[in-house]
Amino acid sequence: MNQEFLSFGEELRRRRLAAGLSLSRLAQIVHYSKAQLSKVERGINAPSPELVRLCDGALRADGSLAALARPWPASRRQILATGALVVPAVCLGRPPTAVDVEHTGIESAFTSLFEHYRNLGQDCDPGSLLPPLVAQTNAIQEFAKITDSHTSRKLLSVGSRYAEYTGWLAQETGNDLAALRWTRLP
Repeated sequence: MNQEFLSFGEELRRRRLAAGLSLSRLAQIVHYSKAQLSKVERGINAPSPELVRLCDGALRADGSLAALARPWPASRRQILATGALVVPAVCLGRPPTAVDVEHTGIESAFTSLFEHYRNLGQDCDPGSLLPPLVAQTNAIQEFAKITDSHTSRKLLSVGSRYAEYTGWLAQETGNDLAALRWTRLP
């Protein structure tokens, strides 16, 4: 077992138990499998940045869980979620810049994708749309951090629509805690 991961896992388990949550219930709240959470708690697997952020929020750890996790390179899922902009940037060995983001018209791409997700939501099980909506919302937040204030406001406006819709779908699946978390997202 890797000792670096174990300290995060031990703290995650301690906080989960202190909150009175079973492994199954925390898995439902953060939209990860019980098996994955168990491996993270036991130090077998490293937590992804997304899992760290979700657990930190769900357990109201105020960043203390995030402080225990090591930085993680971009995952294939994150790259796919953010679209074609990230692939050339990763290949060039540098993160996307504000110029990259603004030049691609990514705000209109995210808006278009949002409309597709809403259309899918009319015919699909709400739970099946949650993972891509979570990934898209997180991608929007990351892009908003590296742009000028005008573009950032536009991206965050689209991101708020994603967060609201994600919260609504979480509520539809019966996960009121996740729904509340999404509606409180800044």
